[in-house]
Amino acid sequence: MATILPIVGNLSSAVVCPTGYLPRYSPLAQRCSMSNRIRQLRDHQGLSRKALAEMAGTTANQLVKLENGDRRLSDHWAERLAGPLGVQPYELMLPEGVPQALRMVPMLGSVACGNWKEAVQVANRHVPTIFGGRNAFALEPDGDSMDKLLPQGGYIVVDPDQLALESGKAFVVMNGDGEATAKVYRADPPRLEPASNNPAHVAMLIGETPFTVIGRIVGVMSAV
Repeated sequence: MATILPIVGNLSSAVVCPTGYLPRYSPLAQRCSMSNRIRQLRDHQGLSRKALAEMAGTTANQLVKLENGDRRLSDHWAERLAGPLGVQPYELMLPEGVPQALRMVPMLGSVACGNWKEAVQVANRHVPTIFGGRNAFALEPDGDSMDKLLPQGGYIVVDPDQLALESGKAFVVMNGDGEATAKVYRADPPRLEPASNNPAHVAMLIGETPFTVIGRIVGVMSAV
C-alpha cells in the first residue's frame, strides 16, 4: 500500500488518490529549510509546543527544529505528529498559498538516472501529480545516479517550461543522439552532477557532450 507523503496542492482533491501514488517532495538540492504546516495546525488545535511535543513523545526543542524546517520532517516524524494534530501525515507538509490541485499528466516513459540512455516518449498512460505547470509530464527513473532525490518505484514530474539552468536544481537533459538523463546542475564549474549514494557515478562537465534541456524536475511522486 502506498504511503501518503508531502503534498503541494488542494486537500479536497488530494486526500484520495486511487492510483496509490502521492507527492513526496520537490527535488531541490538547496533544502536547508523545508516548509511544513506543523505550527499552523498546532495553533489551529490550540496546542502549545510543549503540549504537542508531549503528545508526540518528543521534546519542545525537537519540535522547534521540525517547525522551522531545520530538521527534515520524515515519514517517522509526520506519523508521530499527525494524530495529535488531527490530520493525515502528508497534510503536515502542505505549503500555504499554493493553488494547484491534484491532476493527471502524461507518463512519457523512462529517463536514465545514470549514463545517457535512449529516451522513451510515448504517453501510454496518465498519472497524478500536483507539481509543475500546464505542460508538465512524468517520467519513471531508471538507475541509481539520483537515488538521493528520486525513489525507485515512483516517478518524477518534469516542467518543460522551466529551461533555465539554475545551480542546485535537477533537470532532464538530452544529448544529440536522443538519449536522456537526469542530473543536478552545478555552476562552479558548470557540470551535471549525480545525487547518488553510489560512488561509481561522477559529474559530467558542461562542454564534454552537447545537450538540450528538456525541463526542470519539479517534484517526485512516490509509492512506498
